Amino acid sequence: KQKRGPRRGEDIETSFRISFEEAVFGTTKELILEKLDACQHCSGKGMEPGSRLVDCRTCQGMGEIRSVRNTILGQIMSSSVCGTCRGEGSYPEKKCTKCGGDGRVQKTEHINVKIPAGIDTGAAIRISGKGETGTHGGETGDLYVHIEVLPGKKWVRSGNDIHTEKGIHLLQAVLGDTLSIETLYGPVKLKIAAGTQSGRVFRLSEYGVQKLNRSARGDHYVKINVRIPEKLSRR
Repeated sequence: KQKRGPRRGEDIETSFRISFEEAVFGTTKELILEKLDACQHCSGKGMEPGSRLVDCRTCQGMGEIRSVRNTILGQIMSSSVCGTCRGEGSYPEKKCTKCGGDGRVQKTEHINVKIPAGIDTGAAIRISGKGETGTHGGETGDLYVHIEVLPGKKWVRSGNDIHTEKGIHLLQAVLGDTLSIETLYGPVKLKIAAGTQSGRVFRLSEYGVQKLNRSARGDHYVKINVRIPEKLSRR
């Protein structure tokens, strides 16, 4: 005999599209959800206050309808879910007038979702207990927020590392120089030695993206592009 018991609510999946900077430094986004929540009138029980549960007369409280049919192979028994009680074996003597017996109603909820620094495309944030409410006292499902990060305008991200390029004059490459490199955290001085070749990559340690749920950072890699003048003076 099946009994009318608690059932867990459904999980909810949604997504956020955030900027490159929001992914690097973290942010908080407001999410507006339309979801099934517990009916306040019946406290999620699905029946009018003062009413009670009664055994289904259609299936005699079994939750299913059984039938036997004769075939050339003998008798075959089959069963199907009772349409009266929807397989629960019982139903409210009087259904809740607000939720129609489901124990849940559609509601709008505003949820602040904290997006941690260092998150990247493909990651999902799980918020426990913010899915749909279960039936008959069942636990609430979870909320999963999938993240999509838009490309950066100044930087290229690879994991937790940042990659940029810096163009310099031929004389800077020959004689060496100190360059100002724009990083996620502001300008940083980078000293290049005399004779630096075009295509050489310099590493700025710990100037990349913060690693998810950690304090450590990736690195910032700068590729040097030497600009060759089309014409040189005698000097």
